[in-house]
Amino acid sequence: MELLSLKKRRGGHNYKCLIGKKYDRLTVINEIRDISGKIKRVCKCDCGKIIEIDGNYLTTGHTRSCGCILHDVMVKINTTHGLTKVNPRLYRIWTGMITRCRNDPFYSKFDIDSTWEKDYECFYNWAMSNGYKNNLSLDRIDNSKGYNPENCRWATRLEQNRNKTNNRKLTFNGKTLLMSEWCSVIGIKPSTLSLRLSRGMPIERALTQPIKKITLWENNK
Repeated sequence: MELLSLKKRRGGHNYKCLIGKKYDRLTVINEIRDISGKIKRVCKCDCGKIIEIDGNYLTTGHTRSCGCILHDVMVKINTTHGLTKVNPRLYRIWTGMITRCRNDPFYSKFDIDSTWEKDYECFYNWAMSNGYKNNLSLDRIDNSKGYNPENCRWATRLEQNRNKTNNRKLTFNGKTLLMSEWCSVIGIKPSTLSLRLSRGMPIERALTQPIKKITLWENNK
């Protein structure tokens, strides 16, 4: 990988040099271009570890350390209270939420409430006061927004599936229901309804056309 000069261009556009800048625990000490031509920032963490990351992860706040921030939070939790052992499942949900938003490109656009992120006890107290049960999962009410007390709830798997952005709504005879709800009403498999709609079948026909039953004799013609 080659060392970048301050005047180096990428794709015909000037890139912003970040050498010497500090983002939380990370200080940019070098900039390199990998085999694919993508610019990477070489950063030194306050703990001494050297890592390479994408520049936009720094400027957006997605990456704030080499990973030691989360480690320090875990150590603090384990040494200050025993809540991690009171409900291990809830603790895994909390760590999973933070890990996804810090490491998964899809979830990196979602913010986490600052008190939740820094203090598991705050998240634990919210969960216990807002309907947490071992058979429920953490669900965002508005899937376009992040994780915070106003946008989160404890929901069943069915409720979560209904809340998915890809769960299409269909209107028939003046009534609007989710595809999964129509399937329950008319007694059709979701895969069958999805196939009908994907083939361009009108909603009315897709919901009312009888399902052809193939007999053993027909199958062996």
